Amino acid sequence: MLISAQISTDSWNQLDFPSSNVTVIQFSSGWGKLTIFNVYNEGESSNTINLLTKYHRDNRPNLEQSQIGSAHIIWLGDFNRHHPCWDDPGDLRLFTDRALAVAEILIEAVAETCLEMALPCGTPTHCHNITKCWSRLDHVFISDSSIDMVTTCDTMVEHRGINTDHVPVVTELNLGIVLNEMKPIPNFRDVDWDEFHKALARHLGPEQPGDQIINQRQLDSRCSSLTKAIQSTIRDQVPITEITPMSKRWWTKELTQLRKQANKLGRESFRCRGNPSHKIHAQHKEAAKRYDGTLNYTKKQHWRDWAERADEPDIWMASCMVSAPVTDSGKARIPILKFKEGGQEASARTNGEKSAVLAKGFFPPKPAVNTVQPNTKYPKQCQGGVKITADQIRKQLRKLKPYKAPGPDGIPNVVLTKCTDMLISRLLDIYDTMFERKLMFKPWKTFITVVLRKPGKPRYDAPKAYRPIALLNTLWKVLTAIVVGQLTFVTEKHQLLLANHFGGRPGRTTTDAMHLLANTIKASWRAGKVTLALFLDIEVPRKIVDFIHNML
Repeated sequence: MLISAQISTDSWNQLDFPSSNVTVIQFSSGWGKLTIFNVYNEGESSNTINLLTKYHRDNRPNLEQSQIGSAHIIWLGDFNRHHPCWDDPGDLRLFTDRALAVAEILIEAVAETCLEMALPCGTPTHCHNITKCWSRLDHVFISDSSIDMVTTCDTMVEHRGINTDHVPVVTELNLGIVLNEMKPIPNFRDVDWDEFHKALARHLGPEQPGDQIINQRQLDSRCSSLTKAIQSTIRDQVPITEITPMSKRWWTKELTQLRKQANKLGRESFRCRGNPSHKIHAQHKEAAKRYDGTLNYTKKQHWRDWAERADEPDIWMASCMVSAPVTDSGKARIPILKFKEGGQEASARTNGEKSAVLAKGFFPPKPAVNTVQPNTKYPKQCQGGVKITADQIRKQLRKLKPYKAPGPDGIPNVVLTKCTDMLISRLLDIYDTMFERKLMFKPWKTFITVVLRKPGKPRYDAPKAYRPIALLNTLWKVLTAIVVGQLTFVTEKHQLLLANHFGGRPGRTTTDAMHLLANTIKASWRAGKVTLALFLDIEVPRKIVDFIHNML
């Protein structure tokens, strides 16, 4: 069951159901609640229908009562039942004694739950693959008190999928759902950088030499002006990417024409379904076959050409896609999180509650400050760092990957790398003031925390199954990189770290640490101070110990 990403995840919740044949989603808003049961009922069994009836009996208050507004219930899906109440009464081949008996179970379940049929009687939804005869297997049942809210409920034969025997059923309800604001996506790969430079120069205005920054107010004003100038230029000069659910890299105009032709013939074939010998059926079959073949060939050829021309980043992306677990390409939603609080089981259902639980795990509280001053003799204090230069800024901007996701200010790396010459003097004044006067511009320090699933986890209802990544503002990230470089230089110059310290040091890798460990073991082994079996902390055969010893 797919739900639009535009609908706020705070507006709906998935309910547990004791069968994988049914998915239950409950929407809530100011008008009340709407519970949708997406059902697949097997043709030879009525277990799913019986489970639906029992579920309604056991959860009646949650389904039929709402603190605000009314409660609405919908059953929809493939019920695999035939009966004159919804099928063509003249098609007697469908109404065997067995078929009528099992259909009565569905009718009684619908009546007990006070549901009515929303899809008009006699509307076919299924075409048999062999006989090509139409029947009604799919239904939409809605609460009898909610039937007036149905705007439309009908099939869309023209959108019947290729090689499918069911037609889609569209049901519209007169209800309001809270939607997320979809932000436009700028396409920085199609920017005219000459025009961008001209527009940026207009927004920046003339540079005022000698106007130094001496206090926090002037720094805030200068940083805010620079940020707004870049953002205004982006809004004016960067085209917007129009991505729709049907956007495909391999789609062509030919496929659009073939699809329209197949859909048109499909509608005409449906109108003539009572005459199986009509030539329109063969024409529709041929058009659908041609559309299907062209689509598969175009898709295969596109990705083959892409793989032949792919460079290193594309190969890396392809490897990530292939190695990632199979999904439906939809946006993942964090389910109800279960955790322990004070020794008691607790759960987080709303986005606010989930955010608080995840933030507590991602950002634990700071340790208590030790106010006791130890009797430690510190070496002589090193001299201050070197003044920030334009070359340092230029070097850091050159290292940036152009199309990484931006921070909250929406300024990507590619803008800074393409406009280095225009921005470097202004950045130098700002960075030098921050560094020398120990000031900062707080909006640059904000960041976006994106929550990602850890791959390979059996369940994702625990906070530990997620990890964060931070999207930082690049204008602040460049300064921190320069400061880190200066700290590293001073540390190495004055040898402030131990010789066998490897973490976070240039020119030191895990391989170096492994070499040091191996040499230490080898020296201890020769001196007779340690046995390899004791070091391994396991009982191993003597042959393996001798082999490892020889390797050392």
